[in-house]
Amino acid sequence: MALEHYKLIGINTNGEEVTRWQFWECLHHELRQAEHTIVLDGGRWYRVGQHFANQVEQFTQRLESSGIALPAALRGEAEGKYNERAATITGMALLDKQLIRLTGQSGIEPCDLLSGSGHFIHLKHRKGGSGPLSHLFGQALVSAECLVGEVEFRDKLREKLSPQFAGLITEPPVAANHPVVLGLITKSPVAGRPAQDLPFFSKVFLRQTVRRLTSMNFEVYVDEIPTPIP
Repeated sequence: MALEHYKLIGINTNGEEVTRWQFWECLHHELRQAEHTIVLDGGRWYRVGQHFANQVEQFTQRLESSGIALPAALRGEAEGKYNERAATITGMALLDKQLIRLTGQSGIEPCDLLSGSGHFIHLKHRKGGSGPLSHLFGQALVSAECLVGEVEFRDKLREKLSPQFAGLITEPPVAANHPVVLGLITKSPVAGRPAQDLPFFSKVFLRQTVRRLTSMNFEVYVDEIPTPIP
């Protein structure tokens, strides 16, 4: 039977079905050839010109980690629980799920953690295809744009922070004072270069995001948060 006929079914603790996917949609594969890179992502095949693929690879290879000492994740630890524990250990401000609602717009999450030196840290499990990480990169970009472009965003952000951290959000804002850190919680460490191990289309979106952020004078880092494997 062809793979597209198989389904993966998600159930809750009561044994009830909550969602389902085609097995084919859950697979990810990349094959580099002389003139093209072949990518299977989200149930579809793509053929990418090698010149463009090489440009994307070279860009991600140049990205560096921030050097911030974030704790390792625990096996099976949800992102929210990790954020809470990391904030307690490091003394950073916890902003996970602290949405800022601007007039006429949907809620915006500033970041997951705000460091005492002004880093906006966004965290996500590095698993699956390109979809989940697209949300991470998009969140970081929207937050940065609002930080430098929306007075209302900065005012409401300060209201969510203690005086120690609220003082970091200045008027006018200075993008260079707020490096953006994209933290990937992973079981597959890649020698300090986690961006190299991302799905190809995640790398494409990452390159677009980094270019947009650096054009606004933000520094951008990609960090790896390892999950020890027993």
